Amino acid sequence: MMPMSPDRSERTILQLVAVAIVTLVSLFAVGLLVGNATGTGPSVNVPDRPAVVPRAPAGRSVYIAPLGDFPIDTADALTGYYRDRYALRITLLPSTSIDHAVRDSQRHQLIGEDLIGMIELAYPDVVRDPRAVIIGLVDEDLYIRGRADWDWAFGVRGHDRIGVVSTARMVSVLGALGDAKQFVRLRKMVTRDIGVLYYDLPLNDDPSSVLFSDVLSVDDLDRMSDDF
Repeated sequence: MMPMSPDRSERTILQLVAVAIVTLVSLFAVGLLVGNATGTGPSVNVPDRPAVVPRAPAGRSVYIAPLGDFPIDTADALTGYYRDRYALRITLLPSTSIDHAVRDSQRHQLIGEDLIGMIELAYPDVVRDPRAVIIGLVDEDLYIRGRADWDWAFGVRGHDRIGVVSTARMVSVLGALGDAKQFVRLRKMVTRDIGVLYYDLPLNDDPSSVLFSDVLSVDDLDRMSDDF
């Protein structure tokens, strides 16, 4: 006896299923091709280079100084970023502890001006080099004594060669994504100091510029670009 063949409705359903599977596979393949063609696929490596790099001053160098409990791996990543992106002569200094004398016990904040003085004492050999720029990194909150109208600050610059950046007010509560966003914010403030202290670039009134003069909030940081 011959086996019973499926009726017409069963054949139609099987054909529709087969067509749907082929269509999905085709769309997936096209998506991969488009993704790779536009640089969004996993196998594409697009170099991250700035549109404009200011001319480096002759003989000048940048030093990154992690202070207190600032994470060494973050400071190291930052150093590598500027070495690769801007071809800076940049060095990661050994971490040093933060002197209690630079802390305001009543405000529970670091005193920006005193922190600059502490850096001068902590790295005397580097400070003696008139071509050296030092940027200290802290994860504690700080304020600037000379700015009585500010309760806190993202950082402070002293003299013409030393600056400090604090990440205390850059913190996000988004887990790993927040860590990445915080690193970008830190990077923008360090880039800003490098622009002023290393490249001798002036601050400006453009809120989208990394050299914007009035950076008073995280929103200001997020609006700023990441390059000069």
